[in-house]
Amino acid sequence: MQNKSETSTSSKLTDSRVFWALLSVFIALLIWVYYGSNYGTEMTRTFTGVEVTYVGRDAMRDALSLIISREDTTSVSLTLTGSRRDVAKLT
Repeated sequence: MQNKSETSTSSKLTDSRVFWALLSVFIALLIWVYYGSNYGTEMTRTFTGVEVTYVGRDAMRDALSLIISREDTTSVSLTLTGSRRDVAKLT
């Protein structure tokens, strides 16, 4: 069974404007840190030796009369820029 002093202390704490203001600032700070670390800053990453694959070659030729004339490049280097979270997902 709780004492009246324990109940009144906890109700005073939850009724306090200072308590709710500090709690709101703390939650806002957590959201800001999460968003900033995952979405806020842009990151650049370079991928080298990415293999070039031609997909839909026959469909392009049949539908649009487009032809790939030279296939001398077998790999390329890509530089991608995006949010830290999106770039970290790439392999």
